[in-house]
Amino acid sequence: WNERITKIEMVFAALSLLILFMEIIARGFIYGNDKYLRDTWSVLDFSVVLIASVTSFAEHKFLMVFRAFRPLQLVTKYKPVRIVLTSVVRSFPSIAFVFFYRSNVVVSFCYYGSSIICW
Repeated sequence: WNERITKIEMVFAALSLLILFMEIIARGFIYGNDKYLRDTWSVLDFSVVLIASVTSFAEHKFLMVFRAFRPLQLVTKYKPVRIVLTSVVRSFPSIAFVFFYRSNVVVSFCYYGSSIICW
């Protein structure tokens, strides 16, 4: 069973490499306006495919951790997923502010409550 999964994984890694090379051939690699590595989402896709192919074809167990990056290929292929991920990343400063404010309120009430109890 484990050998089948490994073979299927190698097939998917080879297919993603093939898709990557076809896209690089179609758009070009670096130089020009609409080239593959000029788009930041394509750079993400390029790095995910390289990491996935290295982890599929290498027999090192510590590289298996990088398989978690494979779902990031969905981000590069589908625009609605990009929009959601961009929105989540842009909301981090607001979330950090709310967390900081809430923690300050909780700490101040803790100080107030402990001063009443000890008084």
